[in-house]
Amino acid sequence: MKKCSKCKETKSVECFSKKKVSKDGLRSQCKSCDSVYDTKRYRGDREYHKIKNSKWYQENKDDPEFKKKNRSKSAKWSIENPERKKDTGKQYYINNQDKFREYRKEHNKRIRQYNREYRKNNRGRCNALNSKRYLRKLNATPKWLTPLHHYWLLLIYENCPIGYEVDHIIPIQGKNLNGREVRGLHVPWNLQYLTKTENLRKKNRFNPLSLSS
Repeated sequence: MKKCSKCKETKSVECFSKKKVSKDGLRSQCKSCDSVYDTKRYRGDREYHKIKNSKWYQENKDDPEFKKKNRSKSAKWSIENPERKKDTGKQYYINNQDKFREYRKEHNKRIRQYNREYRKNNRGRCNALNSKRYLRKLNATPKWLTPLHHYWLLLIYENCPIGYEVDHIIPIQGKNLNGREVRGLHVPWNLQYLTKTENLRKKNRFNPLSLSS
């Protein structure tokens, strides 16, 4: 246990950052007080700290240890803040469209080759993502599906046997034997494997008798 020199609270040693030159190897202020102090100092001279941090990054960005630590930190933050990561990525893309366009133009062949190899090695995953994107437009994927359900959908596509296709038992947009319109959902229990010939023969028709077979 250690007492913070700022807030005067006694906390566990995990609440203090390391400092080699001190007797106990820890800073006198706890991490919470350090964070408040650093925030105030940064806001007081934001431009100075931006330049300083940018300079330090340029000097250390090629250091293997820094790269490893930075990747680990970024991955952890992404997992803990999925919505913020999504919003940040969108905003960065909007603000740097010219840069992305220029990069794609310069590395067009390499990008196409990578995409081709990825689709070849991840056929099931690509089919699942494409189907999910298309069916989302048709509002066929319910919002109440859990992450486990989405993982189940992915497994169905990834494990589709060669020569077979993933088919919706009740079509997303189709008709029954009486010619009435039917609309199925994109859920794991509404999927089945059919050969290409069987799928072409079935088309977008739904036969209720097939559920009992």
